[in-house]
Amino acid sequence: VLEAKQSRWKGGKKEVAGVTPQNDLFATDESETRGRHGARRAWDVLMFNAKRQAEDYARALPTSHGWPPFILVCDVGHCIEIYADFSGQGKNYTQFPDRQSFRVYLEDLRQPQVQDRLKRIWNEPLSLDLTRVAAKVTREIAERLAAVSKALEAKKYPAEEVAHFLMRCLFTMFAEDVKLLPENCFRELLGMCREHPDKFVPLLTDLWKSMNDGSFAASIRTKVLRFNGNLFAEAKVLPLGREEIGELAEAANKNWREVEPAIFGTLLEQALDPGERRRLGAHYLQQHFKAKDRPPHEPILRKFRNIEVKDAVLSWDSCPAPQIVSGKEVYPNPQRPTWPIAEFVVGNPPFIGGKDIRARLGDARAEALWAAHKHMNESADFVMYWWDRAADILTAKASSLRRFGFVTTNSITQEFSRRVIKKRMEGKTPISLLMAIPDHPWTKATPDAAAVRIAMTVVAKGEHVGLLREVAQESALDTDQPSIEFTVREGSIHSDLTVGVDVTSTIELKSNEGLCSP
Repeated sequence: VLEAKQSRWKGGKKEVAGVTPQNDLFATDESETRGRHGARRAWDVLMFNAKRQAEDYARALPTSHGWPPFILVCDVGHCIEIYADFSGQGKNYTQFPDRQSFRVYLEDLRQPQVQDRLKRIWNEPLSLDLTRVAAKVTREIAERLAAVSKALEAKKYPAEEVAHFLMRCLFTMFAEDVKLLPENCFRELLGMCREHPDKFVPLLTDLWKSMNDGSFAASIRTKVLRFNGNLFAEAKVLPLGREEIGELAEAANKNWREVEPAIFGTLLEQALDPGERRRLGAHYLQQHFKAKDRPPHEPILRKFRNIEVKDAVLSWDSCPAPQIVSGKEVYPNPQRPTWPIAEFVVGNPPFIGGKDIRARLGDARAEALWAAHKHMNESADFVMYWWDRAADILTAKASSLRRFGFVTTNSITQEFSRRVIKKRMEGKTPISLLMAIPDHPWTKATPDAAAVRIAMTVVAKGEHVGLLREVAQESALDTDQPSIEFTVREGSIHSDLTVGVDVTSTIELKSNEGLCSP
């Protein structure tokens, strides 16, 4: 949808001060024509109202047409604003490609990349979906770093040490691409070390020490910003061979602005062998550069000390390690742990079916889990312990929690897991499902990855109607550009993640006793 506003003729009632009207289109005063200087509040309001008008047009389209991926707002002869929503739901048209460059001014049309972007908006809109690009780039990087991780763990380096080393490598690559480090400095360092592997440890040690201190780095012959934080405080470099350095070099050559941290850990885990999977933190200053055109203040990384690593559903007296009595694990006084105070809880707990809990966790841990959650039925999936704990906190008196949302197995809709949801929905303080997707494909990172089906739920306190999104069509799931289309229904969402008649509340007909069987 393109919404073009009328020109602001001089002296007319729609003229906005500071914006060149159509009849002065070729004025030479750049401060007037560009619109990037001076007070712009009135003009911003007009453009915002135009965007809302364009959204109304998109909303009025027939359901069969679908939501357009782009909304453009044009002040003729002055500026085009670009907003995108590739979800197909029309709920979140945001500045595209980011806050810094979503406005295209008249003189920007000279730039080939801007011309190409506008052409593709009309001719190939989905080719501009940054999440598709991010998935491809992220997958390629994950595979390369998985190769390095495998090589290091094969040499018996501890998994945690390998993880911290690779996290420092990841951040250095990203810092270079967003110009927190000099352009190409890390790429060139890795290129030299690829030819001379013996130089890798001393050169990278020097760079990381300088990043921690904000001092002169002899390895790249310049002073660097002070990053500080725990990441570089003890910057141990693990020795790599020519081949592993080459994997890092190829990963560094990717555009790290396009890496999607939300899926990086999953992709890397799936790229590793099952026995070698380890979580790597890949969440970093990335959102900052989507919103601002300047580096953050030093130190770049800060010790917020706001991350806790703990078991979310089980605590005991000797936590975090169990006691060993007569050669067996013992979990004394098992209980539900306290969660940090939060307004929102989101999670992707381990996918373990109820029938597999004992086999996966072991006898002692499984029985401790059940003892700490006596109100739970033991056949419920493992993820339901997270779900129920969040619901318990949500409904507590004076709770600060406003909503929670989880990715779970799609078996959440089956009897034993469904009971957990139903009990909370019918409780003294009821809860409601604001959004649910009962059956959705999961990320398929490698050809041999399991074809897992998942469900997603978002929950709030009180009685509310919700949006049920059901997958209507899916294709290309084993590629970096999967296509998933939804049908959307509004209403009260039941515990089996349906709307309409609540079949979970049906009872037996006494008149059918002895005549038919369920």
